[in-house]
Amino acid sequence: MKSDSAGNCSDVSVEELRELYKLYPDLEKVLGNPDAIEQAQLDSLRTSKDSWQKLALKAVSVCWKAKGGYFFHEPVDPQKFSIPDYF
Repeated sequence: MKSDSAGNCSDVSVEELRELYKLYPDLEKVLGNPDAIEQAQLDSLRTSKDSWQKLALKAVSVCWKAKGGYFFHEPVDPQKFSIPDYF
């Protein structure tokens, strides 16, 4: 699912998904097979000096600044997008 700057939603095409995976190959690995994440990677997050909140804020910051990051510039409106169980 994608949204334009006016908030109109539409499905992501196969070609758009391929382009996303070209830009972010690690994303394809995780989304394609989430079970492939190594336990060591998960453990390193738990023992990191940063709390999970700091790590989450870093992730949101990267998304905010990325091309197409306007998705993250406004909170999701569950009524507007007809997704009452979003939260």
